[in-house]
Amino acid sequence: MINTQHKSDLPKAQISRLTHRGAEHIRVEIKNVGSAKNLIKQIAGRKWSQTHRCWYIPYSKAAFKELKTRFEIVNLEKMQIFPKKNAEQVLFVRVENEHEKRVKVFVPWHRKDWIEQLKRLPNRAWNKEQRYWSVPKTKEVLERLKEMFEGHLSFSSDIEWQPKTTKNKASTLPAQKIYQKKPAATDFALSTIKVPQSVQYQNIVQRGQTQKIITGQMLVVSQHPNEIELLAFCPFDKKSWIEFLKTIPGRSWLAEFKCWQLPYTQQTLDMLQDYFGNYLELNITLRKDLPEQWINPNIQKKKEKNAHLNEMQKRALNAYEEQMMLERKSWRTIKSYKNHLIGLLCFYPKMKPSQITIYQIQQYILYRIKESKITPSTQNGMISSFNGFFGKLLKQTEKVQALVRPKKHQSLPNIISEKEVVRLMHAVENIKHKCMLMLIYSAGLRKGELLNLQVRDLNEERKVLFVRNAKGNKDRTTFYSDTAIQYVKKYMEIYQPKSWLFQGATGGRYSETSLQKVFEKAKMKSGINPCLTIHGLRHSFATHLKEHGIDLNTIKELLGHQRIETTQIYLHLAKDVMNKIKSPLENLDL
Repeated sequence: MINTQHKSDLPKAQISRLTHRGAEHIRVEIKNVGSAKNLIKQIAGRKWSQTHRCWYIPYSKAAFKELKTRFEIVNLEKMQIFPKKNAEQVLFVRVENEHEKRVKVFVPWHRKDWIEQLKRLPNRAWNKEQRYWSVPKTKEVLERLKEMFEGHLSFSSDIEWQPKTTKNKASTLPAQKIYQKKPAATDFALSTIKVPQSVQYQNIVQRGQTQKIITGQMLVVSQHPNEIELLAFCPFDKKSWIEFLKTIPGRSWLAEFKCWQLPYTQQTLDMLQDYFGNYLELNITLRKDLPEQWINPNIQKKKEKNAHLNEMQKRALNAYEEQMMLERKSWRTIKSYKNHLIGLLCFYPKMKPSQITIYQIQQYILYRIKESKITPSTQNGMISSFNGFFGKLLKQTEKVQALVRPKKHQSLPNIISEKEVVRLMHAVENIKHKCMLMLIYSAGLRKGELLNLQVRDLNEERKVLFVRNAKGNKDRTTFYSDTAIQYVKKYMEIYQPKSWLFQGATGGRYSETSLQKVFEKAKMKSGINPCLTIHGLRHSFATHLKEHGIDLNTIKELLGHQRIETTQIYLHLAKDVMNKIKSPLENLDL
C-alpha cells in the first residue's frame, strides 16, 4: 500500500550512488527507528549491506519512485541519481586500448549477467577510479569476449591482439631488467632487505601524521633475500595498480618498506607481465625450479585433513555443522567442535559415525591425553563437541552421559600495575592504536567487543559504552572515561569513521591480527611483563577497580560475567587484600 502522507510527515532519507559487488545501487541512509525500517522493507529488492552499514535499493526508476512515496528525500535537488542519457539503451560492451599488454572493457552497469561472465576471465581487474575492467590483450581473451558478448561487442580495429600466452614467460623477460646475483641464505630478517635504487620514497602529511610513500611511474619488483618471494614496490597514487596486486594469491603487505610481498611463482610472473607490460621493472634472479602457483597452506591442510573422511562421515560432519548454525553458535565454536569430531572420525575410519560406542569414544580421548598431551580445557571441549553430535544430533545421549569431565584448572591471569599501564600507553604513538588499547583497559573490553564497537555505541553525555552482542549473545554497558573521551574525540577528528569505530585499511572492521600486532609492538617497546596478553588488560582493569574499593557485583556487571564466582578471582589478584594480611615472619625477632 503506497504511503499518501504529506511530504513533511514522511521520515527523511539521504540518497547517493553505491557501487557494491560490481553493480550500481541507490544508497539510502535513514534513522535507525522502527517506523523508517518498516517503510524501507516495503520496497521491492531492498537489502542491508553489513559492509557499508546502510540500506540500498536497485538502481532503477521504479525502485526510486517507490522510495519517494515513502520518504522525504532531503538531498534530491543536489543529488542526481539517474543521468540524463538513458542508461537502459546502452546495450553493448566497449573495448579500448589500455597499454601494450592490456585492454579496457566497459560493461553497462545494469547488465549484471555480463558482469558475472566477465569475472570468470583470468587475470581480470576492476579499475575503481575510471570504472572499467582491465583484461589481458591476447587472442585467447578476444575469443572469450566474442563468446560472451556475441553481437554486443564493440572494439577499436587498431587493437593488436597478441598470441596466446605461453606457460614459461620468465624466459621472455627483457635482458636488461634481470640482474643475476649470488643465492643468499634461506633465513633472513627484515633488516637484510635491500630496496632497489630506482624506488623513490617521499614523506607526506595525511590525517595529521607524516607518512612515507613511494612515488614514480613504474612497478619495481625485486627478489626477497629468502629467494622464494618477491617484493613489489608500487607508487602510492596508482590505486588501480594496488587493487590488482591485492588479487595476486599469497600476497602480503610489508608496512616497514611500504611494499607488497608476493610468492615467487610462475603464476605471479604471468599476472605481473600481463597487467603492467612496459610499466614493470624486474630485478630478479631466474629460478630453474620455479613453482607453478601458490597454494594456501591453511586450505591445503584442511583439504588433507578432510580427505581422510569417507562420504558418510562427510555427510555427518555437514549435518553437525548445520545443527550448530541453527543453534546460532559462534564461528569459533563451530570450527573447534568440527575439528574435534573430525579427529574422532579419522580415528575410526571404517566405522559408521552412529555406531561408534562409548568405550571407543573414551579410548580416543585417552589416546589424545597420552599422545598429544591435551590440556583439561581441550578435553572439556572434546566432550562438549561429542555431546552435541551424539546427544543432540543423533539422539544417543547414553554415549556421552558417562563421559567424565576433567576438573578445571584454576589458574591466575597475568596482570600489570597501573604504572606499567602508563608505560604501555606512552609506548604507542599512533592515536588510533592508542585509543584501541586505552578502551580495552578503561572499559574492560574483550578483543571482539572493541572491534565490534560502532560510532553510535559511544554515549559521551552518560559516559558509557554500549557493548553489543558480547560473549553469550548479551548486551551491556560499561565505562567511557573522561580521558578516553578526549583521545577518541581527537582520533575521530583525524580519521572520521562512519560506521565501525575502528576501520581497517579497506573500510571494513579492523582485524584481530592487526590489533594483536599493535599490542605486541607496544608491549615490547614499553618493557612490561612479556607474558601479558591483550586479555590481560581486561584482567588488569578489574583488578585495579577492586584495589580502588569497587565491590565485586559492580565489577561483575561491568565485565558481563554470568556468575559471581568468575569475578571472585580478582580477590586473589588485588593488592589491597594482600596488604591487609601480615606474614607470621614479621612477628619473629630475626
